[in-house]
Amino acid sequence: GTTFQQIALGQKKLSKQIPPYSYWNIQFYQSEPAYVKFDYNIPRGASIGVYARRNALPTHTQYHFKEVLSGFNARPTRSSTHQPSVSREVTRYMEPGHWFVSLYNDDGDEQEVTFYASVAADMTQNCPNGCSGNGQCLLGHCQCNPGFGGDDCSESVCPVLCSQHGEYINGECQCNPGWKGKECSLRHDECEVPDCNGHGHCLSGKCQCVRGYKGKFCEEGFHIL
Repeated sequence: GTTFQQIALGQKKLSKQIPPYSYWNIQFYQSEPAYVKFDYNIPRGASIGVYARRNALPTHTQYHFKEVLSGFNARPTRSSTHQPSVSREVTRYMEPGHWFVSLYNDDGDEQEVTFYASVAADMTQNCPNGCSGNGQCLLGHCQCNPGFGGDDCSESVCPVLCSQHGEYINGECQCNPGWKGKECSLRHDECEVPDCNGHGHCLSGKCQCVRGYKGKFCEEGFHIL
């Protein structure tokens, strides 16, 4: 079976020669929500896939996050072209649990990879719950992403906007079946203007206008010839 090397966050850097088209498997326990910074060193020209999954072994199709580490610099400098390896840094928000990380060498040659993982203290410290993965920690205060609020960004502001009867998508409420209105606050059999402006009556969610009035809410009067 597959074996995973047990590590602790913040311990020494680890290196391994990964055979062609093979895996280096690592596991660690995350005790509380936090941003974790991964530092990699990979050979120039190498291509390494990283698959991570919480409380289960990752596969190519089942993972919580995936990274593709390329050993090519976007714009190589004169000094960098002489270096045999390149550094890559990735920071991820991670929930508590047992994390399994697989590094895959997608190359026909053996590649030496260096791996180091540590809690990103500058992003996690002094912020409640690491901002729940829905914001950034700046000087001890959570800056929440759009759609989230609260001290730890754990509160979704979307259901409040849509009366808990819909989803807030692209700036407007998409109502659940049986609900309607700008804020999804009306049942399907209710009229947005209940009295139909005094010129009609509400029937099955639509205003039925009396003679001489028209419009969605019977707001337009017209002369009958």
